[in-house]
Amino acid sequence: MDVELFMSGTPAGESFWGKEEERKYFSTFYNGSKDKPKMLVQVRKAQSGKTYCYYNYLVYDGVVASDGRAGSFFCVSLRTDCYCREYGNMYSLLDGIFRERIAGHFLKRTQGGALKYEIANFDSVSAEIKGIFEEVMRRMKGLFSAESFTGLDGFAKQSNAVAKVNLYDCTEETILGYVKKYGAVELSPYFPSEKESAARREGEAKLKAANEAFEKERGEMNKEYEAKVRSVNSKLENEQSRLNGIIETERSNMEKLQRDIKKREAEIDGLKSYVQRLEEEVKKRDKTAREVIDLLGKQLPDQSSVQPQTTEKRKSGHRFNKTENMQAESEEKERWIPAASKEVEKLRQRLLIVVILLLLLVVVAVIVKEFF
Repeated sequence: MDVELFMSGTPAGESFWGKEEERKYFSTFYNGSKDKPKMLVQVRKAQSGKTYCYYNYLVYDGVVASDGRAGSFFCVSLRTDCYCREYGNMYSLLDGIFRERIAGHFLKRTQGGALKYEIANFDSVSAEIKGIFEEVMRRMKGLFSAESFTGLDGFAKQSNAVAKVNLYDCTEETILGYVKKYGAVELSPYFPSEKESAARREGEAKLKAANEAFEKERGEMNKEYEAKVRSVNSKLENEQSRLNGIIETERSNMEKLQRDIKKREAEIDGLKSYVQRLEEEVKKRDKTAREVIDLLGKQLPDQSSVQPQTTEKRKSGHRFNKTENMQAESEEKERWIPAASKEVEKLRQRLLIVVILLLLLVVVAVIVKEFF
């Protein structure tokens, strides 16, 4: 049986130890994975044209370069020209070699829990790696027998598909079936078990169904909400249109009322001027009437001041003339006084009517301003 050991990783940039023809293959493991320790079992044709089976023990999680840079990885690998059926023993072999001979030597755990490289490259520890290979060969003799291995005839060519299986949740036949079908399978105790995977798938299916039901319900609710919004918006638009019509009508009424008020105010101002002129006219006529009355009073003599005549000549001549004149003046006075009094009374009545109308207009104007 042909067995080769390889190491690759990024202690300070990419580094490789083993047959040079495989450098390119191992460089593909520098891919930024965050997986916990796992073993990749892969059947592939090497650059030489020969088909091999690779058992790659890969560590990504928590590995940092010698300068502390995150994102590094480590790989220790066995290449055989046959397939080992006992995948569990192969995983235990490589996991033990890593924990006993590599961790604590090539890589050390920091206080923060990271695995930090203590070497600059694998060439610098070539002797130690050769010793590790010798240890691997001794352990393989104790773990495996001839029946543990089978030839590589009938295995599929390398493909991009890789099955991921929990280390304790499969059988030798299951793993052999995956390798023959896909050409590769990843094994790790950290991968979900079949029971966990089934529970996860069931949970994902329920979640998907719940999401679909939620999306459907949300779609229906959105439609209902949008319909209600459209209805409310329509009602608001109609109400706004109605209110705008009322506002326009009331604005028109207000403008009309304002014009009426201005008109009434102008009429009131006119009536005030008219009343003022009437008052002046009444005062003027009242003054004229008083002057006429005073003038008549001055022109008519007081009968008590007339002295009796001693001669018959006066009694027979002047008495007649004087009495006649007094009668004429008295009659004239009686004609003027009633006429002047009636004229004054008419003017006062007209003034009273105008004042009442003025007061009514003022009251109407106040009411209009109060309510509009």
